[in-house]
Amino acid sequence: MHGSVAMRLQLMLLDRDPDVTGLAGRPVRLVWRDQSEGRVRSWVPQLFVRYTDGTGLLADCPARPGAGGVRARRAAEVVEAACAAVGWAYGAWCRRSR
Repeated sequence: MHGSVAMRLQLMLLDRDPDVTGLAGRPVRLVWRDQSEGRVRSWVPQLFVRYTDGTGLLADCPARPGAGGVRARRAAEVVEAACAAVGWAYGAWCRRSR
């Protein structure tokens, strides 16, 4: 399964969830300087979800666990930290892991 199929599946599930009040695709680009290499990196999470209780979630929908390799794992760490700083959650959803 490709990542776009995984994302479509998640969108369909979220659309049916009564606790979801808003969805956005590719909502933000996060940019940071990698401390170990000094290089500028960026990542665009695939989905943003807003829930009825006001909480938010940024999510990626990889085709399978581990897709994207080291770069994706490092980006997930950075995105998760950024989300925590603003009170959101972060998740990487794929068909097999949910």
